[in-house]
Amino acid sequence: MAKTTQGIILDDAGLYDKILYVSKSQLEMFEQRLQADSKAAVAKEEVLKLLEPEDPEAVLVPCDISGVSKDFPGSPEAEEILAKLSPLAAVHDIIKAHAHFQTAKKNFKDKECPIEMTVGELSEALGEDEVPMEGEGGDEEGGEEEQPENSEEEDGGDEDEAGGASSSKAAASSEPVTKKAKTA
Repeated sequence: MAKTTQGIILDDAGLYDKILYVSKSQLEMFEQRLQADSKAAVAKEEVLKLLEPEDPEAVLVPCDISGVSKDFPGSPEAEEILAKLSPLAAVHDIIKAHAHFQTAKKNFKDKECPIEMTVGELSEALGEDEVPMEGEGGDEEGGEEEQPENSEEEDGGDEDEAGGASSSKAAASSEPVTKKAKTA
């Protein structure tokens, strides 16, 4: 999975298996900190902010994990990375992976080269329900399509449990959402 100039590619036939997206601001912070002291203390929580930023506006940068130590897991899952590596070793490997991507990106065709994206873009592409609750601004279009059938939009917004269930059902079947939008 990667974002390219063609959009977010989910079905990539293995082309992006070694691409890991991490928080740009956290990566830059770690690069500066570890440049000053390569053995600086790194907390697990800091690594989680690097691997799984919560802010929908946070920028994610691609890294190529084929350029890291053999101990680095092939999975982008933070729990697996931290189970195999110390927080400091994980950060060192991610910095190496980012540097490796900067040289390896020339091996991609222009239209296939991974580029930066935001957490919100990634969550929307993956269809995750977590981010719309935190930052509904990124997914308002889907919510507006569902709500016209309910004449009381404010009530739908106040009832998070009922709205969440409707959103999940609508997300599972995009055709009814389209039909609702046409009748509204």
